[in-house]
Amino acid sequence: TGFNEGIAHPQGAKAFSGKTHQCYGQQFVSQVKNGKLNVVHRTAIADGIYEPETDYTKQSL
Repeated sequence: TGFNEGIAHPQGAKAFSGKTHQCYGQQFVSQVKNGKLNVVHRTAIADGIYEPETDYTKQSL
């Protein structure tokens, strides 16, 4: 499941893992140069995803 970048998600697209009830998004590396903040690198969402150690979807409410 995922969310696209837009007004509701201005930080960018996200991928949601129901097993951990966590969203993963892009990470931004920025640099201030000549008084301006510049994005110098964006990671892919997949770079931050890891195998879940638990599965909340199997727990009772």
